[in-house]
Amino acid sequence: MGEETEHLGPPQPVVIQGNAIIEPTEVGQESSATTTSTSSTSAQDMSPVEEALARVRFLEENKPNTAGLYTVGVLLMVVVPLFLLLVVDVLFTDGAFFCCFSAVVGVVLILVAESKHSGWKKTVQSAKADALQMSNAPVEEAKKYPALNTVGGAVILASLFFEIPPLGIVGILLLTPGVSAAWTYDKDIKRAFAQVLEAHEKKGK
Repeated sequence: MGEETEHLGPPQPVVIQGNAIIEPTEVGQESSATTTSTSSTSAQDMSPVEEALARVRFLEENKPNTAGLYTVGVLLMVVVPLFLLLVVDVLFTDGAFFCCFSAVVGVVLILVAESKHSGWKKTVQSAKADALQMSNAPVEEAKKYPALNTVGGAVILASLFFEIPPLGIVGILLLTPGVSAAWTYDKDIKRAFAQVLEAHEKKGK
């Protein structure tokens, strides 16, 4: 048994044609190199428009989850103070303090959630605008009214501070042009991007 093993010797290389010899390790390296080359080639084959569309899809699929913050914020801002008003005698300092504290924390959580959502929305909108620019279908920038927005916000704060409701209506009217322009721009971006995406998908087919 030992003599037969000695005669067999070490494993022999695989012979393909003539003197061409392929070692097993070389086969694995060649397969890995082929896979890497294929993936890099497919990535390089993407046009700038395709890359922009892929970025928009990636951003839309990774929307931040703010439902929890909104829910807790509303509970702390509305439900908890109402519960304290019904159960706890608010004539005591502690009851009033907890009501105010809960409402403030709720407002802060809602503002944090809104900030995250607004930041994500602006990022997606910017990515869509870039894709439209590369597709030669740009959308005209929205008109901005920084002075009106500033004055409108100040008037609304003053109306809340001095408890003058009509003054708050004036502040809302001052904010209307800026809000309307932003809403129209967002609507135009979505419509133009949908058309570009549809045309790109038809072209791919």
